Amino acid sequence: MAVELPPIGQLQNSLARKGLTLKKLRRRCVRKSGFEDFSEYKRNIFENYEFQKIQSDGTSMKSVPKSESTLNMNEDQILERNTRISATLDTCFENHKHNFPLIEPLTGLQLALQPVIEVMVQMDRLIYLKECGFSKVWLEKVFDAEVSPRNIALLAVR
Repeated sequence: MAVELPPIGQLQNSLARKGLTLKKLRRRCVRKSGFEDFSEYKRNIFENYEFQKIQSDGTSMKSVPKSESTLNMNEDQILERNTRISATLDTCFENHKHNFPLIEPLTGLQLALQPVIEVMVQMDRLIYLKECGFSKVWLEKVFDAEVSPRNIALLAVR
């Protein structure tokens, strides 16, 4: 039986309090399918996200490729860093697990509405351009929706 997992937003808030931020290494980093327990979820987080320190001005430090991020660290330092991050994940899990029953229905609602809203925004922009005097305005699919839901280009000729 799969466990409900903490949303990334809650994780990001917990990490920000520790002076860290997350950077996705790919789209759809953590999927619910295949996670049987929280330790599997944590393993997936470590594999698919890069942890970056937040600078004093509130921005994240320049990205360092994952292969180089631990280059100047010895094994003890890497273990210590991962242990601290793992403890933060555990705390986040305990503090927010009462919200987990909401995750699945809200994610389903998001997945159902996102394509509809994307098309509505594009249609609104298309109509605006026509009202502004563009003679030829159209929408064109530029790549598969699996890559990104924002896969439609708005093209116009004056």
